[in-house]
Amino acid sequence: MRRFASILGLLAAAMVTLLVVPSGTAHADPAASRAALNGGAAKVSLGGADYGSIIVELAHGSHFRQAGNSLHVVNASGVTTETIDLAHFAAADQVVPLKATLSADGTVADLVPQATRHEVANKKPQRLTKAQAYDDMIRKANNNWSCAAPTVIAGAVIGGLIGLFVIVGWVIGAGIGAVIGADIGYGNCGKGKAKGETVRAFWTWWNTP
Repeated sequence: MRRFASILGLLAAAMVTLLVVPSGTAHADPAASRAALNGGAAKVSLGGADYGSIIVELAHGSHFRQAGNSLHVVNASGVTTETIDLAHFAAADQVVPLKATLSADGTVADLVPQATRHEVANKKPQRLTKAQAYDDMIRKANNNWSCAAPTVIAGAVIGGLIGLFVIVGWVIGAGIGAVIGADIGYGNCGKGKAKGETVRAFWTWWNTP
């Protein structure tokens, strides 16, 4: 069972399964589809008679609170930990609106994409806003951190040591080293088409007006 760093990461992965993966593949094993993704604080499964919705179940005392087109995840202390933009949810290089139905206690959300596989397959990707591009970058960075961390830390240490012997100093040197390490580390993280997704997400955010 794969684990993700955030509920947004879980939801994005489920959206890819629901809208992008061919139906014969996505639905070949219904039991596995219903319990395939777990993030500790939540689990996500496909629901509905034709697996046309995404069910997110929160744990550890957290609950959902909807405000307009935003769905907030509130922890047991009353602090909002994540926010889902229902009108502009980004997944698989697409922006797909979601319709949310919450359980009576707010711990379960049934999210129905307002688009079909055919529409997603034939729809040109919409340009993300600056905020959406930033959120996408952070989500991918969190998901790939365990892979990239050794290189980022090594880069910071090496840069700091080099900085001790030049004018810039160890602090600036460590920062430069960490950036170089992040570029190398994140550039090599991810499988298949996802390899280097964090670096690409960074440049998408950087170049978004």
